[in-house]
Amino acid sequence: MSGRKNALLAVVIFSALFFVLPPLVASLTTMNGLWLTIVVVTLWLVGGTISLVTLRLGLWEGSQIMLAAIAAFSVGVMLFQQSIRGSLPYILITFVPIWLLANSLRTTGTQWGMLKSAITFMVIIYSTLYLMGYDMVAIHHTMVDPLLKPGVIADVTEATIKFMRIAVFPSFVAMLVLSLWIMSVCIGRWWQALLFNPGGFQQEFHQLRISKNVAIPAAILAWVISSQSGTLQYFAADIFILLTFFYWLGGVALVHSIAGNLRLHWSVYLIFYPLNIIPPMQVIVAGAGFFDSWFNFREKFNSHD
Repeated sequence: MSGRKNALLAVVIFSALFFVLPPLVASLTTMNGLWLTIVVVTLWLVGGTISLVTLRLGLWEGSQIMLAAIAAFSVGVMLFQQSIRGSLPYILITFVPIWLLANSLRTTGTQWGMLKSAITFMVIIYSTLYLMGYDMVAIHHTMVDPLLKPGVIADVTEATIKFMRIAVFPSFVAMLVLSLWIMSVCIGRWWQALLFNPGGFQQEFHQLRISKNVAIPAAILAWVISSQSGTLQYFAADIFILLTFFYWLGGVALVHSIAGNLRLHWSVYLIFYPLNIIPPMQVIVAGAGFFDSWFNFREKFNSHD
């Protein structure tokens, strides 16, 4: 990735793979997870390329790679889906924040600064949807209710139904977008470290801690969820779950930091990450991130190392 031409070529190739590989794989195998994995990875690679150029050369150079990605995806949509009108907003929401977040990381020099910008962008998007008159309550019900039909999910309690309607699925979609942004920037930072500062990304990630000040908006959102109803409750629930995702990231960074200090074999992550598919494990890791923001466990661990 030594120059702009190489970056542009990479974006075009990764974009082409995004459109060509998934349907090809889907036609050859019944493993739905495989083609979905290809979709996610190609998006990461495009976003990582945008991030690398922005981190290395600045906002202007990065904007050219971002616009190339938008153009490539627009052409792909027109070739495969015939209409760009409905897809363009999603393309913009995917790539523009990655470009801006990479610049935020370049400016602040900290991953926490980038994460603050990421949640700010997501809150702006959510707020815009509400201000534009989207019925988010209806959207929540539309996404969840088909799954609550008899025989789809067994033994669903009323409390579970309410929780799923309020938060789970729309927040899950938002979390996927947020994780796409963050992962793309992290890939760009990792590539930058490999090229110009070997080991720098690992050191930076190990130092990631969520600010204790996040607990204040989290507490306010929890109060709104418990005391309000309707649109405001749904809005608060969505943002609250996104904040818990940040605590989970902090917990993951804590685990990596401790594992690095103990010089554990990389195979421990082959156990750790599959376990994080299980919701109780996610809660434990997010809880570790929350308490680490207050007590700085890695500092205490290092002092006893």
